[in-house]
Amino acid sequence: MAEIKLNSLICNMREKISNLDQNIQQKFMDRLGTNNQDEYSKYTAKIVSFDKEKTAIKNELSILQRTLTKHIQPLIEEKDQSKDLYTNNTEDLYYVPNSMPKFRTGKNPINDIDEFISAFENCMRMNGLAPDVHGARLIASCLEYTDLQWLRNRVPASLVWVYMIPIMREIFGDPEKESKFLLSMWNMKPFNSESVTQFSKRFQKAFNGANLPNTDQGAVKKFIMCLPDTIKWSIEAAIIEKRLSSDFISVSQFSMRFSNSNSAISEYSGEKKISNVKKKKKLLYLS
Repeated sequence: MAEIKLNSLICNMREKISNLDQNIQQKFMDRLGTNNQDEYSKYTAKIVSFDKEKTAIKNELSILQRTLTKHIQPLIEEKDQSKDLYTNNTEDLYYVPNSMPKFRTGKNPINDIDEFISAFENCMRMNGLAPDVHGARLIASCLEYTDLQWLRNRVPASLVWVYMIPIMREIFGDPEKESKFLLSMWNMKPFNSESVTQFSKRFQKAFNGANLPNTDQGAVKKFIMCLPDTIKWSIEAAIIEKRLSSDFISVSQFSMRFSNSNSAISEYSGEKKISNVKKKKKLLYLS
């Protein structure tokens, strides 16, 4: 019974720590999105308060674990699978994977901070390293000197990876990123000899970058307008007959399945057809 109660107590403490981590991350994100100084101060106070509460619980958890006898300890030690924790040997503390992605430096740099963070964490996981344990240590090998110094000036040396992420987004992120992707999407047209699949992937990248909901009908209609007439008519008919959902993922997947990936988008598709009609009218007027 004692083992069960202790196990339950430790699980509850770890769950509280996890919830506080999520609260801290959310307040960081809320703080990034406000321009009001009072709200900024309130979010900062909340972050500090959550961090103090988390530190107190972690200290209690550490004291409790140190008091456990050696034969009980293995029974109540729990692996935190939700955070992808791995067994970390002493060698892991000095191990640096060879294929770490680089941010704005090296032969194949990643210039977008969100893409870099995703690639950085995936690389660690593939090499058996937990991002929350090794992220803060390995980030130095992925940045150029000026970016690294800029980050070190803003981030305390004791800060763990999960708290560094919102700060890195704040430092290196583009505040106009979403608006640029949105403008790119609205101005997007198929290239000459571009296949439907290639265009769909290019449009999807801009769609995701603009952070639009999957159900945004303006973006869906824009995408459909750029497709060849045969595919466009098939999509419209399928939506009317309720055989196809009108969200972007469903429509884009339907268009790629309908079309041969090697076939180019017809010059008479959507907007190009309208453009050609305007040109003909202009020539008739001039003649």
